[in-house]
Amino acid sequence: MASNPPDNQDAPVVLAEPFLFGILGLGIVNGIFSPFTGFVFLVNAFWYPSTFLPVSAPFILLFASLITSTLTIMLAGVPAAIYERLANGGRTNTMSLWIWVSTLAILSMPAVLRAFSAL
Repeated sequence: MASNPPDNQDAPVVLAEPFLFGILGLGIVNGIFSPFTGFVFLVNAFWYPSTFLPVSAPFILLFASLITSTLTIMLAGVPAAIYERLANGGRTNTMSLWIWVSTLAILSMPAVLRAFSAL
């Protein structure tokens, strides 16, 4: 009597490292050069814990950059997650990673253009 393999063994292995390097690179560029980083910097009274961190502009700018890049990466992952859910039953494949990178590239376009204009 032949047994069926578990569901996780019949899925192809996806090499995600090149995509993750692209995602992280675009996230870094977006965090540094995005016009929204200035807005996040200006509303620091709502998110910056000034009770135990020093209130200095470089510190606040560092965290504003991290918040901007993290939120952009998370927002770009939403269409990829929807595609994974609808098309693959929750499994990651190369197409969902391409969707994530391309959505992040579109969202990072103002920051990339600003980075090139700074050169």
